Amino acid sequence: MHAHCWDAAAIKTGAVGDPQAKAGKTTGNPTGPLGQLGVIVPTGQTLYETLLLNTPVLPDGLDKTDRPQWAWDERPASLGWKSPAGPAWSARPAGGLLDLLTFQSRRIRLISEETEEGLRVRQVVVCARDRLAQTPETDPHTAWNHTAKPKPGQPPRRPRRHMSGRAAWQGLGALLALALPEDGDGPYTSVLLRQIGDLRADGVLPADYPLGVETAALEYGNQSAVVENTIADTLPLPVVSLVAADDWLRAALLECAEQADRLGRALDGFHADLRRATGGDPLPRDKGERPSRVSCTPSTAACGAC
Repeated sequence: MHAHCWDAAAIKTGAVGDPQAKAGKTTGNPTGPLGQLGVIVPTGQTLYETLLLNTPVLPDGLDKTDRPQWAWDERPASLGWKSPAGPAWSARPAGGLLDLLTFQSRRIRLISEETEEGLRVRQVVVCARDRLAQTPETDPHTAWNHTAKPKPGQPPRRPRRHMSGRAAWQGLGALLALALPEDGDGPYTSVLLRQIGDLRADGVLPADYPLGVETAALEYGNQSAVVENTIADTLPLPVVSLVAADDWLRAALLECAEQADRLGRALDGFHADLRRATGGDPLPRDKGERPSRVSCTPSTAACGAC
């Protein structure tokens, strides 16, 4: 499951019938679908409540043609499948919510062998499968970056990724962006968080419900062929902050988060100045930054910082 969701975009073993396979391998593979967005998972008090919080409420129900991957006997041609006898590889959009949530981006074969301890899997073959053409705007587990004037061929909203080195609370502005920016660029929160706000406004969730949010992402490097960093965090989030009418509360929360962020940056700068003033080397994260000016006094003029 992790490989289907998060696999890096490295070279894969070429499978029979894949039109992109050359000399027994495929290149130019995308990462797993979750690797292209910043995952946001609302959490409740129990697994049951968490599952409910992560289930989109669809007034018209699921599309009748939507299927999870294991329920297909034959893929329709509109999804890039040419015959029931042999699936054809394609770069295609998801056929619906169930297709999206169970999207198989890899073909994985486990090779087993008998050992003294019994049957064991010692090798695995990973091939590319369907390539998800783009993340649909109905994906419930990501926030979005809205662009008022997208470039030709690009959608107006693209998945918003989490930033390495920033805690979940530092991205609170995107989590609480309930209104779609109409006249400019900006963030837009996930379907599920907007839905939770509606459930609170309708009285389904109490005001003191202990809602939590888990964020997760992978940071790739070298043409997304390797994993460089794992991003994961948790955050308590009051459900009342997700009610569209209570914009005053969101403004207060965002102001607190902004002040804390500014304080953290000021402390970092102060710490860097102290290290330089005492002749210390900059921290690795500060080596690429331009040194800030140190104001010397008679007591520090001979400290060597200059």
